[in-house]
Amino acid sequence: MLNVLHPLFAHRARLLCAQLTLVALVGCGDAPTQETSAQLVSAAPVHQDALSAACDFSGTWAVKFEIPVAWRFNPGISSGSGTIEQWALVNRRVLDDQTLEEVVRPCGSAIPTYRALSIYGGEQYGVGFPDALFDSGVLPTLTGTTWIGGQSPGHYYDTRPLPLTLGVDLPEASTAAWPKRVSELAPYIVDSDEDGQPGVTAVAREDGSLVLPPVNTTKSRRATKFHIALRNVIGARGQIVSCDRFEGSAVVAQVGGKPAISSTILGCELTDSSACSRAQATLANTFQPAYQVGEDSRSVMVRVHDEATCAQVRALTF
Repeated sequence: MLNVLHPLFAHRARLLCAQLTLVALVGCGDAPTQETSAQLVSAAPVHQDALSAACDFSGTWAVKFEIPVAWRFNPGISSGSGTIEQWALVNRRVLDDQTLEEVVRPCGSAIPTYRALSIYGGEQYGVGFPDALFDSGVLPTLTGTTWIGGQSPGHYYDTRPLPLTLGVDLPEASTAAWPKRVSELAPYIVDSDEDGQPGVTAVAREDGSLVLPPVNTTKSRRATKFHIALRNVIGARGQIVSCDRFEGSAVVAQVGGKPAISSTILGCELTDSSACSRAQATLANTFQPAYQVGEDSRSVMVRVHDEATCAQVRALTF
């Protein structure tokens, strides 16, 4: 992300340059080299002119959701809790004094690790979505709307929940009940990451104390990858802190009395690179956490440079 000094007057720019950090190079002295420009784009925030009478919220924004979740034990795993993190790049256009139209590009997702029941050894498992999935440009964008109470800091905002679907093209994705069986999902399955497998492929983690998840009760067979269909319906509401920052809470929609954070394992890949059986995929489905959403969720939106990438968004400190 890039801080850009917008000089109203030359003498004001020179005074400000002494106070600004790395980004001040843009407004003072020689033009930055290509290498310096790349560093600025990835390292610093963009600021709109603080002297403007009203904010212009059009442009590119980085978004992060932090959603506390908990899950109850099931036949294979223990109860637990953690935080889902999601990142996005948003291109905003002002429609009128109270409406922003937004095109949202998903940039990343991280989900909590979980642990097997003690009778199964208490092993810890984790599944991750590769960064390349979001950096490749193959995922579809979403179009949404944010209502704002006014065009200046202090007003509230409300972003309509959007359905992020990966690996599935579910009709009425914002409100449809999540199918209980793979056979009910089958007509809507798509290969979102274009890897030749149904759904979207997530990778089993082996970092730290994490081990590959088993897909049979004796734990003799384990999976390295999972092919998944998922649907999250998430919005945000809170306060406009400045022309360049919105802060508030993530809002997870309820569908059929359950939080709209749903997923189904369609298949998996074993350690010998063979495809797992339907029974093994079904067992993996049975043992995955069923999330309930906790309190104190967080949503932050910050203005960024138009050339910002998903990798830079994930690296930001929000």
